[in-house]
Amino acid sequence: MAKLKTPSKKELIEENRVLLAEMQAATFMIPLVGQPETPSEPRAAVEPKSSANYTDQMIVAFLEVRFGWFRDHFAGSKSNKQLACLWEKVALQFNILTSASVRIPSTSLKNKEKEL
Repeated sequence: MAKLKTPSKKELIEENRVLLAEMQAATFMIPLVGQPETPSEPRAAVEPKSSANYTDQMIVAFLEVRFGWFRDHFAGSKSNKQLACLWEKVALQFNILTSASVRIPSTSLKNKEKEL
């Protein structure tokens, strides 16, 4: 049985950048308060301030993504930067999978994992 190659920091950062770009292109973006709404200026997504209400289907999807798809990626020692990048990937895949109208941030998913 061949051991899986652990991705390097550069590979993780690049993959995370690509996935975030795809997610931003697919989500509805709204302008920040006080900024003019012109097509030449970049828009930023507004993060929810309140805690997310997780449904049973969302929890099942989260567990599938975290402990199914990304199980091998979390195995072994990782730096804080690598873990942060992995959690962003988990959050991105979770948000794509659930197609929720509100984006769930990676910190909320980490907290949910600790609660479970």
